[in-house]
Amino acid sequence: MNLSEESFMVNASNIKPPRKGVAAVELAVALPFLLTLLIGILEVSKMIQVQIVLHQACREAGRLAAQGQIINSIGEHTLIRVNSGNPSVSDFARNVLQRAGINTANCTVSFRFTTGNTANTEPYQATKGQEFSISVSIPYSNVSLLLFQWFSPTTLSASTSMVSLVDDTFTIDSNIPGY
Repeated sequence: MNLSEESFMVNASNIKPPRKGVAAVELAVALPFLLTLLIGILEVSKMIQVQIVLHQACREAGRLAAQGQIINSIGEHTLIRVNSGNPSVSDFARNVLQRAGINTANCTVSFRFTTGNTANTEPYQATKGQEFSISVSIPYSNVSLLLFQWFSPTTLSASTSMVSLVDDTFTIDSNIPGY
């Protein structure tokens, strides 16, 4: 094999002309798809985060409702209600959402018994071991990162089922036994 200088010489007709602007055109074509993908990932991430917080709000409100009544700071019994009183189940759920930075406008909290006397509507009316369900929902527009909502759900909601932990009723005999 003969390696002469001629074999290393580049023929001017074999050199391709420079392709100026090709990268800019490729970026212009790919950028809308990449931005759409990025925004979609951010939106889905936000939706998942809000779902986690909604489930946490349900669990926290359910823990309060399961008690039926509490002893307040001055030592008196306080009945747990859904929408009134302090604390209330709905206010408790809204506080969890607000602490997570979620707008609670148009937030709905529902409570219902699923076993036993289902006509009762307040947690303090439960009997020991009675099952109940709590649902929390908010409009998706409260948490959406985007102003336009083409493929978005209208509401985000979560629910949980729990069992009432109220004490059995009992009486105390005030007579001191004699010996």
